[in-house]
Amino acid sequence: MHIKLTCSECAAYSLVPYSQLYDIWKQGYETLPAERQARAQAQTNVTCDCGNRDSYDTPMFDWVFQTIFNEFVKEDAVV
Repeated sequence: MHIKLTCSECAAYSLVPYSQLYDIWKQGYETLPAERQARAQAQTNVTCDCGNRDSYDTPMFDWVFQTIFNEFVKEDAVV
């Protein structure tokens, strides 16, 4: 499954596999100290080829990304 991330500046877009986001989040999560892992939240900041940096933080993105993060990154770390 993919998500379409569109640049707010130039309107270019990329279809990004959720598995790629998972790998990035998991790598970041594993580098956090144990006391910060419990409070960790998913973040999706993408820099476009045009140089624009977008944060995908609308309520829908937050819900989707945080659900994936909680279910697959945090839960996998506990097991």
